[in-house]
Parts: sequence; structure tokens; C-alpha cells
Amino acid sequence: CKGIESPFRKRTIKEEAGGTEEYRVITCINEYRPVLYAQKLLSAPADVDTSKDEFTFQLLVGENEEPLANAEFWYVDSARIDGGIPTRNGVSHTDKDGKFTIKKGEIIALFPGVTGTNYTLKEVAGAAETDRWFTNNDTVSGTLPYKGAIAKITNYYRLKDLYLTKYITFQNTVDCSQEFTFKVTDQDGNPVTGGNEWALVDQSGQESTAEGEYGVLDQSSNGTFTAALAGKRVKIKDLRAGEDYTIEEIAYGDLY
Repeated sequence: CKGIESPFRKRTIKEEAGGTEEYRVITCINEYRPVLYAQKLLSAPADVDTSKDEFTFQLLVGENEEPLANAEFWYVDSARIDGGIPTRNGVSHTDKDGKFTIKKGEIIALFPGVTGTNYTLKEVAGAAETDRWFTNNDTVSGTLPYKGAIAKITNYYRLKDLYLTKYITFQNTVDCSQEFTFKVTDQDGNPVTGGNEWALVDQSGQESTAEGEYGVLDQSSNGTFTAALAGKRVKIKDLRAGEDYTIEEIAYGDLY
């Protein structure tokens, strides 16, 4: 009983009792099943290695959100809800709590139940709990349609750098020794005081180690930094990606 492998068909092969060496009766049943594809997306700088990061999902089904325990799922090469059939690259199972792990680039075909089944797919553990990653939405819920559904959860690399350039207009920047003071606040209006380092950088991105050209945003500075940076660029390090920040110039001398 052979045919094209399809995640949309659950195949059951039964051999009837009473057969002989010469005659056997085998029944092949193909039962349609809609597919829920799970895909992990990551947003990170190009130089960040994400190949070893694993994320743990949990699949809950039905009105009571019961874990889909010890259930088969497929690794496939694409998510198809257009009638096409993806290629199976492997098979595994959820654990007793309906959990499984997934990496960037992997696409998993899950089988929550018949058309109309309620499902909730949630990211619950793994790399998302570390300082490397965060997500703005860790849960996808819905009702399984006939052609299947795709659930994508994106994680963002948590720590990113912010660059600020100071321009002046009425003199050469090399002649300007004026110090300028800036205050950095988060999206809730609170000063950034978590110990984020800042430093002036050159065109190649090299950070300065000269006195007065680097420092830390901490409680003592109340989220401010001061430097003579006319015509220069400053890098503020390790801010949380995906959040809004405000940089306000609060002191700039009488001539500016």
C-alpha cells in the first residue's frame, strides 16, 4: 500500500484475519487531517551565531486546551496550505506535556485534530528565556481550517547598539571642543540606568579608550552622558531590541 507521502493523510494499514499463505486481505485507509505548521523566525545581526539556539513550544488542543501528548509530527521542507504537498525530512513526537523543540529554519507539521479543532501554540522555554532573545508575541491560537494553518513566532536578538551622530553647522568640527550632554530614556520614560556602556567610535567602528570619550549609563549618571563629540558618532551598547528609546540633548552651551 504505497503512495505519495502527505502530511494531510493519516495512513492506516490493516490485515484481515483468516488469511492463508496464498491469499491475504489488506486494507489501506487514508484519513484526511489538516496540518498546523510551526515555524521559528529569528531577527538577529548577521554576525550572531544562531545555529545552536533551540526554542521549546507547547501545543494545546480543544476547548479545554489539553496538551497534545506523545503525538507524531513531521519535519518538512515547506509550509503548504495551497493544496501542495511538502517533502518529509524526518519524524518525531511531542513529549507527555505536548512540548517539542525547534530551531531557526525548521518547519514542523503538527496534527492537532480534525477541521475546526481549537489550538494554542506557545513558546514556553529554551533560548527565549536567556538574555539573547525576546519575543513580542509568544502565543498563536486559532481554529484549524480545512487546508491547514501556519503559526510563526519571531524572536528578536535582545541586545543591540544604537548610534548617534552630532552635527554642528557654523564652524569646523575639529575646532569645536564644546561638550554636549544627552539623556537616554526607555519607552516608559524612565532613564536607562542598567549599566549600558557608551563610547565614541571612528569610521571603522573602533571604540575610543580616551578619557571622556567612553562611559556607562547607570544610576549615578541617571541615564545621561557628556562628551565633546562634534562631528563624531557615539555608540550606546546593549539596548533591548524592539523597544522605543528617546535621546534628548539636555545641555549644549550658550553658542549652540
